[in-house]
Amino acid sequence: MADDSNVMKPDVININGRCYRVLEENFIMDDEFEKDSDYTHESTLIDNDYNHVEEDNIEETANGYKFYMRVPNRCSGMIIGRKGSTLKQLQQETETKIKLPTSNSHSDHKNGLTCITGSSKRNIISAKCSGIEQSIMQVPQRLHITIVVLRLLDEAEEDRAKQIFENCSDIAKKHLKANEHPMVRVKGLEIMGDDPSAANVLYAKIHDKIMQSLGEDIADRFTTSELTGKDGPRLKLHATLMNSRYRSLSTGKAEFFDVRDILKEMGDFDFGSERINSIHLCKMQKNADGQYITVASLTL
Repeated sequence: MADDSNVMKPDVININGRCYRVLEENFIMDDEFEKDSDYTHESTLIDNDYNHVEEDNIEETANGYKFYMRVPNRCSGMIIGRKGSTLKQLQQETETKIKLPTSNSHSDHKNGLTCITGSSKRNIISAKCSGIEQSIMQVPQRLHITIVVLRLLDEAEEDRAKQIFENCSDIAKKHLKANEHPMVRVKGLEIMGDDPSAANVLYAKIHDKIMQSLGEDIADRFTTSELTGKDGPRLKLHATLMNSRYRSLSTGKAEFFDVRDILKEMGDFDFGSERINSIHLCKMQKNADGQYITVASLTL
């Protein structure tokens, strides 16, 4: 497989005085296809400006602008920081005033929402995009390690993918001894892209040489079949924890979020180890239990 050491540090180019990041076209994150609607390929030039953020819900007041948003209780501590340092820094950087709801909140808080006020819409947007909401977090039922993402256009391609996957049992035998199962370690956090203040995806890193090699062979087999939609997708074992696209499923907006404090405090967090007993071919659709629908399984 090709070296992926530069995936997290894409090239930066300037066009007409504006700065853009150039993402690797053959680096695939599974959550790229999470939306149930038809997939629309995004440009590989990601605008670093916040002008694209919707402003419909920002209210104009006599003194400027106001915006209400819901912040999960579990995230309040990350926003406030130690002795309020993170909140103070965020307010200074965005030139806004941020008021989180308390048990004795009155007129400035409606329905337990956090209120952001500022002199301009741009300041409000900057503070808003720094917030982390529950809607961007992966639910426990769908936490998974990604090997390869397929683009299947009809039932014939689905059947072909299932057959290829079931024939991957020889790959498992090649990498695993009898009754041996990979023990993967989940440690550390990383983002897709290079700017933690405007992240799209936050994921946990997966460490295991056997699983890496096994996954590469499976990914190569699907690449050869031309079912991945791209030539030579790079395998980077990961477990997505937050994704801006999850928020867009309910709001239609996929806004950036700020993970600088999370990476600072938990960048090397050790989630522990887990034994892998099987690999699944799944549809990016949910069953009655909220899990991805399994099409085929490969027992290790």
